[in-house]
Amino acid sequence: MFGNERKLQNIAIVMSQSVAALVEVMGMAAENQYRDITGRGVAYGEEAFLKLMGKYGLRKEDVIATLENGVSDTKEHCKRKG
Repeated sequence: MFGNERKLQNIAIVMSQSVAALVEVMGMAAENQYRDITGRGVAYGEEAFLKLMGKYGLRKEDVIATLENGVSDTKEHCKRKG
């Protein structure tokens, strides 16, 4: 694969991981809101939200590494981080 194609692929990986994390965050926020409306405590605190950065490889050093080197297997990458 040519250099520019590899860079685009690596950017696409980071973008797709960002979207996946956003979907999960939205679900977690919705669950918290539902539980608040029904008078129960929140299901997800700040720590749970912050853990998603690692789970999806979105910490600064993770993103830099992915952009520079890509990942050999995104699912395996996520398992290591989660």
